[in-house]
Amino acid sequence: MHSRSRSGGSQPQTKPSTYHEVRPRVWSRRKLCWRYISRWRRHKSPPADADSEGTPSPDTAHFSFRPRPASRSRSRSRSRGRGAAPASEGPIPESLQLLTWNIDALGGSTRERVATLLNYIQHHIFECADRGQPAPCCVLLQEVAKDALSAILEHAWVREHFVVAPTKPEHWPGAVPFGNVTLVARTVPVAGAWILEYGCSVMKRHALIVDVRLGTGTAADGERTVRVANVHLESLALGAPYRPWQLRDTVEALARRDIDAGIVAGDMNAVTVQDAALPAWTGLVDAWKGAEDGGENTWGYQPPSREFLPGRLDKVLYLPNGEFEVDVPERVGVGVKTSGGQWASDHFGLLTTIRMLA
Repeated sequence: MHSRSRSGGSQPQTKPSTYHEVRPRVWSRRKLCWRYISRWRRHKSPPADADSEGTPSPDTAHFSFRPRPASRSRSRSRSRGRGAAPASEGPIPESLQLLTWNIDALGGSTRERVATLLNYIQHHIFECADRGQPAPCCVLLQEVAKDALSAILEHAWVREHFVVAPTKPEHWPGAVPFGNVTLVARTVPVAGAWILEYGCSVMKRHALIVDVRLGTGTAADGERTVRVANVHLESLALGAPYRPWQLRDTVEALARRDIDAGIVAGDMNAVTVQDAALPAWTGLVDAWKGAEDGGENTWGYQPPSREFLPGRLDKVLYLPNGEFEVDVPERVGVGVKTSGGQWASDHFGLLTTIRMLA
């Protein structure tokens, strides 16, 4: 996987990829602001596999977010006093719906398009009422511009039901105009988040890595850690020499210790013939199992592309280990427009479900 091959070619001469810790945030209903979720560390000091500046890698720093049960009132929690035991936590979900969507940073009318997309996700994909709680889910967004990030953080449904990482554009590496954002439903425990800054990139691309916890349905096995990488690989045909090494570095992050399931999803920018071989070259399995007859394409129609043929630029990939299963993704967001008639995004989204096996 690390050697030179026809699929990957020779690696461009660039700096090593590095990790940057991200503090996920959740909206505080009491203080009416975004607050950091609680944090704990496995090690008092970074081990040898941290980067040269001592930044914690995905093996060294973890967070923990577990929502309080809805039935627990605020007055009751205050009356129990400092020495009272914490409220019991809800059951860990055994499955997770995963949505990935490139929301188009360059489409204009950003805030209106983002509101349209989030409303569509809320009402049509997860079928939630105005303030309804979604099923356990993880939403991976790419090409999130600064205005789009603000619109996401201001959306009432997002504030009510999601943990968000990151919440500041400064967390994206290299002062880029857009980046990746991941939303995790509050019903899903979040264990950590990092940005993997690709050293092999001229466009300053990165992967946003989030660890979540899922149950297996059996008391003996307890909980499992699922690592989800939200990626936007190098764009266009000019990015073809970089994409293999970006995906390889992402796989190395997924294959680290104590990880029970590894998922990588997002915009793979698969615009060349060679891109079709990249998942297998890195040891990943493509969750798409259907025919390559155009029905799987996720880009090139909104509006019709003149430079490239329509293609399956967006994918859901995973590391097979027999401990979980991934459903065949379905396209969502086909034909979605704003009230003014503008395409909400030039990409379709992909929706799948991840299940832990007992």
